[in-house]
Amino acid sequence: MEEKKAKWINTAKWIYWTVTLLFVVTMLSAGLTYLAGASFDVEGITHLGYPVYLLKRKNFVALGCATRFWLSTTIKLIHNHEALAEVLAQP
Repeated sequence: MEEKKAKWINTAKWIYWTVTLLFVVTMLSAGLTYLAGASFDVEGITHLGYPVYLLKRKNFVALGCATRFWLSTTIKLIHNHEALAEVLAQP
């Protein structure tokens, strides 16, 4: 039973980190294309009837979300690693 639980926890971690990585990469690439002012982004936002300056604001939101998500996940990873190291170091 413990083996099955440990296997499931390992699988859940892989799923979590894969989804996290995909989310962060997507948000970063979107933020960078907004920042670069790619023509398809400008055309898309003007086609929807929004002014172009909103593209820059959307860029900061996308980059901010990606950075915040990446930092919080990294801090969680570091904290879990330190907690695991403490447990393993106990006699």
